[in-house]
Amino acid sequence: MYADRFQSKRGMSPGGIAMATGATGLVLLGIATAAPKIVGGIIKDPPIVIRTIPIPKDPPPVPPEQARKQPEKSPITTVDRIVDPPVPQVDRTEHDVDVTPPQGNDGGSVGTGTGSGGGVVIDPPRPPVLIGSTLDPRYMAEFQPYYPPDERRAGREGRVVIRVLIGTDGRVHAVEPVSATTESFLQATRRRALERWRFKPATRDGVAVESWREMAVSFRLEDLE
Repeated sequence: MYADRFQSKRGMSPGGIAMATGATGLVLLGIATAAPKIVGGIIKDPPIVIRTIPIPKDPPPVPPEQARKQPEKSPITTVDRIVDPPVPQVDRTEHDVDVTPPQGNDGGSVGTGTGSGGGVVIDPPRPPVLIGSTLDPRYMAEFQPYYPPDERRAGREGRVVIRVLIGTDGRVHAVEPVSATTESFLQATRRRALERWRFKPATRDGVAVESWREMAVSFRLEDLE
């Protein structure tokens, strides 16, 4: 009794069947388009293409001749020499210049040191004035040395020549023997020169300077009488 209530009185219409069939076809077409190709039930990936990449070879060795060869120098760019502009020539007839030399106090022209005349004459430097040493007359009585006693007893006479260094104070600062009859005569003369001899020193342009002088002393027995 209940089954009869839900049972349709009419059968399925042909239009509904056509619409259902069309929708099913569209779904199957989309699946066929989106899915990969299936051949014999197996999915095939696209083929893999293998390419061989050549390995670069090492460069050939450089020959020794090329290795020793110096690199070529870059060419040098030369620059033209800079030339000063020409100096304009001045017409001296239009621009007169007074070249008269200046006059001196005596009316003569003052020279420039060049030319044949009219120049200033410069005297050459004069040599220094040297004056040698001399015995101080105030000490003349102190010049003769004492006669050595041994030489006097022996009755021997003698002569001594020495070189003395005379300082700026007129005193003897050094004695050098030149010749002597005996050692006794030489020592007596040396002591006398260092103790008692006085000189007027040598001068150079009026200034006292040291100087060497050679002196001779004679020993005579007659001078003792």
